[in-house]
Amino acid sequence: MSRLRVLHFGKYYPPVRGGIETVIETLCRGEREAVDSRALVINRNGPTRSDVVDGVPVQRVGSIVTIGAVSVAPVFLF
Repeated sequence: MSRLRVLHFGKYYPPVRGGIETVIETLCRGEREAVDSRALVINRNGPTRSDVVDGVPVQRVGSIVTIGAVSVAPVFLF
């Protein structure tokens, strides 16, 4: 039987600090032993990129514009 796969959507992921960012990081790190956990978030500083933070795969998608506190990232649609 294959492992459960979970994709967490969020605004940002550490090292960016914030309440939701901390929750997503805690979930991803806590589930690591039993679940294939990943994060899909906005990249505040540039284009789309992938990295691994403390063993958690993180896809940071580039945004085209930020309106107020909302970043617009068309890649989220796909």
